[in-house]
Amino acid sequence: MSADETSKYGTTLPLNGDHNPHVLDDDGDLLLAVGTASEQTTFKVDASALRRASPVWKAMLFGPWAESKPMDGSKWVVELPEDDVQALTVMLGIIHNVYELVPGPDKMTVDLLWNILVLCDKYDMARVLKPWVPSWSQHIKSLKEPDTNEKMMFIAWELGDQCWFESLFGSLVLGACVNGKGHLVRLGDGFSFGDLITLTHLGPDSLLDDITTIRQFLITSLIGFLNTEVELRLSETTSETNGQHACLHKSRACDDLVLGGIIRATLNIQSTMHPKDATHIKMSVDCLQSMCSAAFEGLSTYHPHIRRGSSIAHFDCNPAKRFSKFAYEMRIEAMSKIIDIVKSDRYNGRMAKQREKLGWNCL
Repeated sequence: MSADETSKYGTTLPLNGDHNPHVLDDDGDLLLAVGTASEQTTFKVDASALRRASPVWKAMLFGPWAESKPMDGSKWVVELPEDDVQALTVMLGIIHNVYELVPGPDKMTVDLLWNILVLCDKYDMARVLKPWVPSWSQHIKSLKEPDTNEKMMFIAWELGDQCWFESLFGSLVLGACVNGKGHLVRLGDGFSFGDLITLTHLGPDSLLDDITTIRQFLITSLIGFLNTEVELRLSETTSETNGQHACLHKSRACDDLVLGGIIRATLNIQSTMHPKDATHIKMSVDCLQSMCSAAFEGLSTYHPHIRRGSSIAHFDCNPAKRFSKFAYEMRIEAMSKIIDIVKSDRYNGRMAKQREKLGWNCL
């Protein structure tokens, strides 16, 4: 590969055919045809270099498979239609010591690193990334791109970065919505987390179930707070139920005023008078909490009035402050659940093995 070609294209090489392959090894004995026929790029590489880098390639190229070297002396071509061209360019550059094809930290993107790690998982070759992982991951962590949190979480998983994975896990728990099919999706564009897992087979098998469980815990808790506030004010004895108080001054008028505001707010939240459980809530935890907070803060309480010569204000009868404290405590409890899950062997056991492969300590 010429210096001009490398400087012109960086890690994004022009399309070509097997008549004009990108040469990574002048003495290469293997052609890799990467991508689909309409957008295919061909590389001339050293099969032994691939064998040393990957046990999967070793089995493919030197085992009893269709990809092994033809016995009739014909051209040795292996097609990889599902592999990402740009990501494989980086990997082949590393394997063949053509480091001008390997991007520096400032050139690394979430999509590129994600695709590189998909290939590392497919070919079991994470160890070749050792020199680049610390700087690449540091740069990716510094990016503020909420729409890439799902891919970032899988990047953290493949890199074995437990703390980063925990943080992104929590972000998805709080930000995930549910579509009409009951699938977890991203707010805004409806991108399905399950589709990403199916596409790459990355991440723990129980990930979607674990996200769903903690999301339901939080939504059930928030809806439970609403239900309790309603039930307190519907009770015949509004001043105290199970040690809890509605109006602090035992005023039915104040209770009725707040009750009407809560019912109106719940209608706005989910078009139901009295949501009982998380199954009816499709919005994200963040959206639900924000709407509940706004509803409580907008409630009217009984106006101050005079009783026996002293002014009695009912501002503290508004549950807004209690809700804010309650929601914060529930998030802390949810984060504790997430930490326990990620520390389990089915999560951290695998991430520890990844850290060992990559030879780095990101804890």
